[in-house]
Amino acid sequence: MPVEKFSEDDDPRRSSTGAAPDDAGLSNTRGARPARNRLTTPVGVGIALGCLVLAYFLLIGPGERPRTGSSGGDGTLVRLEPQTINLAEPGTSLEVRMVLEASSPEFAQLLCRRTAQLADVALTLVSTKKVAELDCEVGRSRLKRELADAISQRFRSDDARITNVYFTQFYYRLR
Repeated sequence: MPVEKFSEDDDPRRSSTGAAPDDAGLSNTRGARPARNRLTTPVGVGIALGCLVLAYFLLIGPGERPRTGSSGGDGTLVRLEPQTINLAEPGTSLEVRMVLEASSPEFAQLLCRRTAQLADVALTLVSTKKVAELDCEVGRSRLKRELADAISQRFRSDDARITNVYFTQFYYRLR
């Protein structure tokens, strides 16, 4: 039986890329991973990160309902829903988020049950202000004191009062 000589380039088992087929008949490029494996890692990581972000916002992230929690000080924090309030100047409004620091956990629980009244106090007080009054640090500090006094007065109790007001969002809208 005659023996034919041929080079590796003439090998019919080799693909056009020069790689010999593996056991399944697919070409193997000498140690390089197939293209499908190079894509699965970044896609898998992207999906995992997306799931983590979604889980954070759905399960852990702050909601829009009032909450109480320890402030690290003497009082308890009460987070209010965001509010858009028309200011005294026509065509201007204020988008604000507030966190109130109550003097006691019991008072904070009372405030959480009365969010509509809290919103009314804030709306009534802030709607009398102009942008010029709120556009400086002194004006915002004055507004915080007025809000704390108005809320404490509305919900009178022995030693229950608002010890601090924090603005976590505070910006104007011009129409």
